[in-house]
Amino acid sequence: MIDFAMHYQGHSDFKKALRYLESFYSGKPKVLPKAKRVGQSQQNLFSSYGQSAQQSPQNSDDRQLQFLQANPIANPIIYYYLINKRCIPRPLIRRYLLEVRYFNRKLDNALFAFGMKNRSNGYEIRAATDEYKFKSALIARDITIIEGSQPLRSSLNIVEGMTDFLSLCAMYSVQELAGDTIILHSLSSYSRAAEYIKSRGYATIYTFLDNDESGQKHTKRFKEEFGELVVSQSSLFAPYQDLNAALMANQPSKDLAG
Repeated sequence: MIDFAMHYQGHSDFKKALRYLESFYSGKPKVLPKAKRVGQSQQNLFSSYGQSAQQSPQNSDDRQLQFLQANPIANPIIYYYLINKRCIPRPLIRRYLLEVRYFNRKLDNALFAFGMKNRSNGYEIRAATDEYKFKSALIARDITIIEGSQPLRSSLNIVEGMTDFLSLCAMYSVQELAGDTIILHSLSSYSRAAEYIKSRGYATIYTFLDNDESGQKHTKRFKEEFGELVVSQSSLFAPYQDLNAALMANQPSKDLAG
């Protein structure tokens, strides 16, 4: 908690960070009430919604997750993770991401994540932590289409995930890319992406898929289907596996939580 306060508030002094934490309390620290049911998340310093370490892939069945609400990101835990751990600039977080709250029926917990709306009005979500890998979809799974800044958008970018898209914007130091972008969210969304591309008249398709076996397999698949229109950009961020890894590797060694 103290380490978080030091990073989030930009304090290098232990006592200042401690005073920041103490400002949340009036008088003696309050004892949080017991959960009404076993497994129900209790209120914490930041939100009444938790981010459970029990949330692992085997607990990520979409049918177990009930969407509650999506709002602009306010939770400092999400900002801290994306800025300090993923090197995503704050303006991009505010522009493209949402704080999504949902209920996990199996865990009997109300939880939070950061996410992005997809084409089917569902929400693709990820946990704001590297301690365990969790991503899923609420309401419906689909690709996300982000329109580019050019009035006549003849080019298309294809990326695998939310952080890949935000990393690409950060690398070019822009708030929006010139051409349209498809965020797959999962490589299993290939057919949805291909169907959308066929309905448009793009002159060039830039793929930024991961430098791993699955990513390059799907790069080849796009090339086989769309021929010379496809230009792979994966070599631009090699030897790193993905765009976010390349972004993090090329950041100066300093605290980014300003």
